[in-house]
Parts: sequence; C-alpha cells; structure tokens
Amino acid sequence: VQGGSYSRKVTATGLEPLKVTICWTDPAGTPVAPQLDPKDVMLVNDLDLRVMKGQDSYYPWKLDANNPSQAAIQSGENDIDNVEVVID
Repeated sequence: VQGGSYSRKVTATGLEPLKVTICWTDPAGTPVAPQLDPKDVMLVNDLDLRVMKGQDSYYPWKLDANNPSQAAIQSGENDIDNVEVVID
C-alpha cells in the first residue's frame, strides 16, 4: 500500500550479528539514455528497510553515488536497489 508500513519485532540472542534482508522483483522502470552510473532513480516500488533498536536506526548498505569507488555506507534509506541488507 502506498505510504504504508510493516513492522515486525525480533529478538536477537546477542551471540552473533543480526542480519535482515528484503528483496523484491520490481517492474521495469523508465530507462534513461545510455551512460555510466546514471543517478536517476528507476525503482517503481521503493521499499525501505530500517532496523530499530531503542532510539537507534540502522539502515541498509548502499554505495555513495558521489563516491562510487568508496566502501558501501549505512547512512540512510536506500532508494536505488531492490535488495536491502542491514547487519547489526
């Protein structure tokens, strides 16, 4: 549902990292002219994964579009990929 949300409470043992993944098959978006690393958002259905622990939010890994050669970061929502992973 547009603008909807789904929450699920999980309890981790604390003996190993918690890993949460969502993935989906997205319909084809609107293609752009051929180019290297286009910055256009092409997801039709943008699902956003976030893991909450108390007041802390953990976001999925993503590449920084302005620094694609750098390591992936977890600084906010991922609006590019149809697979999102959070590891705490």
